[in-house]
Amino acid sequence: MVTSIGPGAMQAFAGSLAAASNGAGVWHIYGDETTQDEGFNMQQIPRNEQGSFLKMMSHMGPAYSLYEPWSVVSALRAGAVTTGAQFAQPFFLLAPMNVQPSILKGFNLAELPARVDIPLLECADTNIFLEAVVAVKTSRRITIKIGQGARGCGREIVELANLIDAAIVSGPNASGIVPYSEKRYMTVGGSKGSLAGNYAMNEADLVIIIGARAVCQWDSSGTAWKKAKAIINFNINPTHAFHYNRSIAITGDARSNLRAFIEALIETCTGNKEGIWTKAILEKRAEWIALKNERYTCPGLVDPVFKRSVLTQPAAIKTVCDFADKAGAVKLFDAGDIQANGFQIVEDMQEGQTFTDTGSSYMGLACSGVLIGAMSDVYPIAFCG
Repeated sequence: MVTSIGPGAMQAFAGSLAAASNGAGVWHIYGDETTQDEGFNMQQIPRNEQGSFLKMMSHMGPAYSLYEPWSVVSALRAGAVTTGAQFAQPFFLLAPMNVQPSILKGFNLAELPARVDIPLLECADTNIFLEAVVAVKTSRRITIKIGQGARGCGREIVELANLIDAAIVSGPNASGIVPYSEKRYMTVGGSKGSLAGNYAMNEADLVIIIGARAVCQWDSSGTAWKKAKAIINFNINPTHAFHYNRSIAITGDARSNLRAFIEALIETCTGNKEGIWTKAILEKRAEWIALKNERYTCPGLVDPVFKRSVLTQPAAIKTVCDFADKAGAVKLFDAGDIQANGFQIVEDMQEGQTFTDTGSSYMGLACSGVLIGAMSDVYPIAFCG
């Protein structure tokens, strides 16, 4: 993302919240303040203070002010680590204003940073897996809640759910990790969650969280786990892994750790046959599907502006979603109620079919995504409310 100083940079900075929320490594290259101290640039922050833009950008993610030509190597290395790591986030590179380009004579190309690939690590503490096994043995209503950090783990999640008789609930932007057709998948849960998803969250006595942060929309500001006695939390970030009290934190790569957890369960003969909990969640899933179908078949409503019958929003979204899935198009949802309806309606069978701004409420993400689609072989469809 390249822009000048001023309004363009401030709009891009606001939009970087979507990248930060989604764990996307995006380079933001902005113009910086005037560098010769010749006076204010009319678009900079009007204060007699150095580094104002650098301070502001540093609140959203790592930032670097390119203050002299040879520092470009350090700037590129910092950006490569920030945007390519497991904790990917926006990187802000501030380029000098009002100075002429410089040629770095005798520059050693070997100094340029290479691609950053941090190895995925598995938790080496076998005792923590045994502690998690005990928690499963002493529980009767288990719910697995997944976030974007569970990407690539769909097969393991379904296997685990079937092994321990668990419900599966996704976060707003984690659709497709577990196929919609999976019977234990209760769709989305949280402050804008589904009837089935929120039931599974509210009734669970054990929660298994995989690759997610406990943001307000995701767990209804911490009120969702009313009956949970313990939480098993898989996350590469210790801060998120230990967010809840009474947590069994399993840090490291989610897929490797899930595999180790499943093997520990099998070795100890820990597994629950389908029982009362399975019956309850399947009934709630059926109830939720029936409720959605009723909304889709709602007759058109007379609109006084268009002076004709129009589709309700759920019916309109469902119509376009069905077309997008048939055509192999990627669905992009903007902020607002259309987004909330969208992640309740989508029926993704694989990852990458739907993208939202994950609740950062940045209106414009969907239509911007369509423009970016012109530079790729993706067929995007924007849902704007």
